[in-house]
Amino acid sequence: QYNNVSLGLFLAAVSYVTRGQHCLGSVFFVLALNYKQMELYHALPFFFYLLGLSLNQRMWFQKILKLVKIGLTVILTFALVWLPFLLHGPETVKQVITRIFPFGRGLFEDKVANFWCAVDVVLKLRNTMTIPDLAKLCLISTFSLSVPSNLHLLLHPTHRNFILCLVNTSLTFFLFSFQVHEKSILLAAVPICLLTISSEFDLIISRTIVPWL
Repeated sequence: QYNNVSLGLFLAAVSYVTRGQHCLGSVFFVLALNYKQMELYHALPFFFYLLGLSLNQRMWFQKILKLVKIGLTVILTFALVWLPFLLHGPETVKQVITRIFPFGRGLFEDKVANFWCAVDVVLKLRNTMTIPDLAKLCLISTFSLSVPSNLHLLLHPTHRNFILCLVNTSLTFFLFSFQVHEKSILLAAVPICLLTISSEFDLIISRTIVPWL
């Protein structure tokens, strides 16, 4: 499935962003997201971290300038990646989007131990709700449960909180989002591994919690 490519781009994005190269980090994350749509697992922490850093600038013009620079970087990178499809017209774009988000596969697969698979023992949601309604349920659940960690990151945009938010949000997406594959645990496992390489985290995390996860 070539997950290593998108995960490698994601790690590069984290590396550049945490070293202060925010525009370059944004480019790499947009490339990771466009290579594999599952990088949505990490999109909220990137957004709130960069927004928090922008709002933490001392002067108003500095806040606006930083936001504009990062925003333009993201838009231009997206435009460049999608240009070949855009040139072929809206029907081609529609076909690509349909393949990116295959809602027809259903809520979950039986070999994925996330929340919806576990609750299916008691509540047969797949038999009682339509796919659009299930998609909305997953969207609301995933977003609402991701909000606390991301709001904390927005108010306190530190490297430590960024990594913790990546872990929290990716685990939330794995547990509650729509049509989760077993290999999606890699999207949580990689940020979890990042907890071991920083001196800001307690040894209990690197020696006990990370191996157990």
